[in-house]
Amino acid sequence: MMNNRSRYALPSKHSPSFYTHLIILGFFAGIAILEILPALAEPAGLSGAVVSALWAVIPVVFTLVLVWIIDYWEPETISLYIFAFLWGGGVSILLGGSINDFASTRLLPQLISEDDLVYNISRYTASWVAPISEEIVKGMGIIMIFVLFRRYFNGPIDGIVYGALIGAGFGFTENILYFVRDYEFLSEVFTVRFLDGPLSHDTYSALFGFFIGFAEYSRRKLAVVWWMIPALLTSALFHFINNDAVYWEGMTYTKYKILVNVPLTIVALCCVIFARIYEKRIVVSGLEGYVRAGLVARHEVVMIERVKNRRQALVWAEYQSRKLGASPGIGTEAMRRFQEILINLGHETTGITRRRQWRDADEQEYIKSLLGEIERLRKIFTSR
Repeated sequence: MMNNRSRYALPSKHSPSFYTHLIILGFFAGIAILEILPALAEPAGLSGAVVSALWAVIPVVFTLVLVWIIDYWEPETISLYIFAFLWGGGVSILLGGSINDFASTRLLPQLISEDDLVYNISRYTASWVAPISEEIVKGMGIIMIFVLFRRYFNGPIDGIVYGALIGAGFGFTENILYFVRDYEFLSEVFTVRFLDGPLSHDTYSALFGFFIGFAEYSRRKLAVVWWMIPALLTSALFHFINNDAVYWEGMTYTKYKILVNVPLTIVALCCVIFARIYEKRIVVSGLEGYVRAGLVARHEVVMIERVKNRRQALVWAEYQSRKLGASPGIGTEAMRRFQEILINLGHETTGITRRRQWRDADEQEYIKSLLGEIERLRKIFTSR
């Protein structure tokens, strides 16, 4: 009886350090949100804040659908998705707003002459300070996930996803602030903030994360520092265009909408397509050595390459595990974990190979643990 229970026991998905880091960071994100709440409720009252929040949810749903489409091949743990959103909607808003306020009230008045002072401060804060400060504080969340949850940051696709969620959180809180300040013109502000420009903070941060994702496969330990340069330049550039183009000579609102939306959409789409192709190649090449060694079957690699194949494998694993005596649902969950770990093994192996860390004892132990989990999970739905 004990052997049967042991056979169908699923391995733990996360280590204790994962939960420790998540709880600590989540605590700070929660504190930041509490600090922001008075600013959300004061201008239009609590009822106005609630209505504004409901309107602000609509762009979030739009981003979540895009994230689901982008990340369907290798979805990450929901808890990190939630943390990314909270970081953007809490910490990033608080830090970004503080920096912008400091620049507009103390720094810029010292640098700009008194002629047209208010106009210049408003423009320079929005066009020069905000794109840099806000992309840095949002990017801090991406960097934090990369450093503290490295096992869950597998290349540019994950960077895009985490960045988009951080940006969605930022945009959610910022939209509420705009809505409550101009509550009597709520529908008009919503049109400008979302319908006329659906890709904004979430896309800027996604581009930041896209570049950070490549640090995973770099040979240099401080590669993430160097990848921050193109990450910040790209995200801040599109943010600058969005905030400053309205001031450009001869600019009409129609031209403005085209300028801030079309190039950004094209660049973002190209990044997603490239990252998806790149990620699949990384995983398959990383698993090739295990196929030759007989540790992973060729059909298992073929299985994870397409979502259709993986769905069929879930049904097959459930049927097979039931025949072997497992409880309902065990086979499906075991195959889902099996697929996730197999993809992770491909990522990790390629990363270790490129970083030349095969002599690292921790890396060897981690790869060994992944292979052990694969073998244990395989026994749930096969007699092997």
